[in-house]
Amino acid sequence: RELHLRNGRVDYLAADIAHETARLDKLASETFTDPARLERFNKLRQEFDTEAVDRNLNANSRALMYKQINRLLADNPSAVLSRGDRSDLAEQMLSHSSDLRSIDQGANSTCNVTTLENRNYARNPDKNVQIVADIAESGKFVTLSGQTVDMARLQAGIKPDGEATINLQLQRSGGNVLKRDGARDWSSQIVEVAILNSHWQTATTKILKGRQIEEA
Repeated sequence: RELHLRNGRVDYLAADIAHETARLDKLASETFTDPARLERFNKLRQEFDTEAVDRNLNANSRALMYKQINRLLADNPSAVLSRGDRSDLAEQMLSHSSDLRSIDQGANSTCNVTTLENRNYARNPDKNVQIVADIAESGKFVTLSGQTVDMARLQAGIKPDGEATINLQLQRSGGNVLKRDGARDWSSQIVEVAILNSHWQTATTKILKGRQIEEA
């Protein structure tokens, strides 16, 4: 079940776990033509299903998570990012959903938003994946308050930074390692930049005694 708002935002409220799981089976097989990568992706799925039980995520939460992963894996010629890029992001986010310890801020001053990213993965992993899926499709996302954040116009918005690029090379080379330990991957870069810019786009500031004071 989806709720389409006037501001262009779509809220995903419910999904069917059997349907989304079957669709994920099909899309993963289509996308990951390398047997080793498909095996690695399916292993992450199994780990997420196990972790979801331990974290008391119900069937709807898992279904919504898989629905957003399916959006990334689906064939979408009009999407801003290629299907290959979106499959890389899907695998990264599935890894974070199954192991919260894999989430890192790397060499970036993003401790606060990394904490939010981590909390979302722990409680509602589909929320992070939806942000990335929206951006991967259109280059933009709409916040809960109705503000549109155009990530394609930001210097560090969609394009992977140096740290993320090195991790992508490692991820695409095969094996069981998706990124360097302690380094931030591409999906976390997008999520963290999106959260930061959604905040600053709606925040107001004033100057008091030469210092910038933030107001909500």
